[in-house]
Amino acid sequence: MPTEEARNSGEKPADAKEQQAKKTEEKPVQAKEQQPVAAAAGQQQKKVDEKAASSGQQAKKSRWLFKTKQRSQAAIQKSALAQQQQKLLQLSEISLWIDTYDDIFSDFDPRPYSQRALSDDFLLEAKKASRDRASGNIELRFLVPTKIRNPEQEGLIRKRLHEHFKKHSKELTQEVHTTRRNGIAMAFVGMLMVLGASYIYPEESTSFLQRLLFVVLEPGGWFMTWMGLDGIFGAESQKKTDLDFYRKMSKCEISFQSY
Repeated sequence: MPTEEARNSGEKPADAKEQQAKKTEEKPVQAKEQQPVAAAAGQQQKKVDEKAASSGQQAKKSRWLFKTKQRSQAAIQKSALAQQQQKLLQLSEISLWIDTYDDIFSDFDPRPYSQRALSDDFLLEAKKASRDRASGNIELRFLVPTKIRNPEQEGLIRKRLHEHFKKHSKELTQEVHTTRRNGIAMAFVGMLMVLGASYIYPEESTSFLQRLLFVVLEPGGWFMTWMGLDGIFGAESQKKTDLDFYRKMSKCEISFQSY
């Protein structure tokens, strides 16, 4: 009969086989139990990835919208600035852009604004701008950069411009009146010479002196008469452009506007 030790030794291998079989059976069960957990974890990770991708797209879209908004605001501001500048031009009768106050005056005159000579370029541009303006109360507006505005200097410049325009308007008016007076005098003398030539007309005279006077007085009289008439009726037409300009500007309102 087998001993007890033999029985025990025979039972151990059998128990080991049973345990190994149980472990082998448990592994598929554990694997089956872990599969839903892994699938759930995968779905959760997928959702996290999709959420991250969606967040990235939203951030990219937000940045694009922000840039688009900035561009539209810049375009609106630019359009508003252009409309404001256009409105400034329409409000004034004569508008001139200047970068500095020195643009109004001569570069070769070092005197202060209250005595300084005006620039020929400024006067030329002002004449061009005033040609189509009706006579009467007009406005001369200077568009000046905001950063250089100086009310005290603008007051001196306004006073100097008024003095210049009034002075030249008065001088031109006096020149026209003087030319007309001289024309009247020349025409009168010319008519007297023509009458004198007619009086001494040497029809049958043989006197050399009488013939000489006639030859001098007749053409000289007609010349003086025509020159006098030209001075009477053509004096203002010769200076009409300058005279109209200075008459308009002597009565104009001068203002300064920022841009």
